[in-house]
Amino acid sequence: MAGNNIKYEFYVEKGKLKMTPKTLCIKCANHMRLENSDSPRYNVWYNQLCKASPLEEAIDPVTGESGYKDINDLGGIVFQDDTPYQYCREINKGNCLKFYPKETT
Repeated sequence: MAGNNIKYEFYVEKGKLKMTPKTLCIKCANHMRLENSDSPRYNVWYNQLCKASPLEEAIDPVTGESGYKDINDLGGIVFQDDTPYQYCREINKGNCLKFYPKETT
């Protein structure tokens, strides 16, 4: 794909070449999970948010309720009532510019 600037690190594991993105959301200080680690949905995409990508507050024109405005995959506006940040999968494509490493203690 033209213009694709995703960068990966390559490594060999058990004789097979593997690759990993350089910026993993779970290693970022901006990463936020909505579920606890004992939840079966802990690692599901819709429970992982990027705090560096807040959504704009807005009023849903259908319900009149306040929430957050986002753009869906088709370019349309969608309203969410409970998620103030964008999903990680929408932000990180392998070399995230909003990546900030977590501090290790």
